[in-house]
Amino acid sequence: MQNKFHSFVRLTALLIFICIITAFLFSAFFISLEAEHDCDGEHCDTCEQIAVCAETLKKLQNIFFVFIFYSFLCMAISLYTVLSIYCSNRKAVTLVRLKVRMNN
Repeated sequence: MQNKFHSFVRLTALLIFICIITAFLFSAFFISLEAEHDCDGEHCDTCEQIAVCAETLKKLQNIFFVFIFYSFLCMAISLYTVLSIYCSNRKAVTLVRLKVRMNN
């Protein structure tokens, strides 16, 4: 049962990822195609669509940067935690622990 749920979650994540990438690529493609269009004036439909596509790209860019920031933050916290656990478990190196014989 859990295996089916796990595969469903993975499939859903993959579909969301494909949708985001498709929106990004089509927005950039539309802007590049229609950048030099003949504008009809103040209420040009193409200009409005270019503005919508540009806003979509800005939002996707912000989401990407937030994702990268939190990924690095999680990695830094994990690294700090692992290093602190590793360093706290190391026993102090002393002459007694090394069993160094001290003759007078």
